Amino acid sequence: MRRTGVLVLLVLAASGCVTKSQVPLDDADVRELKVRVGDELRVVTVQRDRISLEVTEVRQDLLVGLTLKPHAKETRAAGLVVEVPYADLAMVEVTRFDSVAAAAAGAYVLLSVTAFAAVLGAVPVLPPGP
Repeated sequence: MRRTGVLVLLVLAASGCVTKSQVPLDDADVRELKVRVGDELRVVTVQRDRISLEVTEVRQDLLVGLTLKPHAKETRAAGLVVEVPYADLAMVEVTRFDSVAAAAAGAYVLLSVTAFAAVLGAVPVLPPGP
């Protein structure tokens, strides 16, 4: 059972996804999140509308994207084009894939597996090098 828990932690560490949430008070707070094309957002508007979207364009005063598979309390179907003005954002959660984090996590997993194998007295099986 303990090995399964360790394996789950290692897989989560290796995902390379970074999530950051913020309650923006003004446009500068939204810009501080450094939203990029390709980021996945979950937003709540000041009208309490909940939207999950993948960003396709970042404009000076609004975000443009395609809706994703709806989460709980979301009413918009997937694949719709939406525009969300910064002024309408009450909460933003940004999820992005970070290749640097993924590489670091991969090294972490490799070191962890090697350490566990050494503790258990086994020889780790490593993939062949390039």
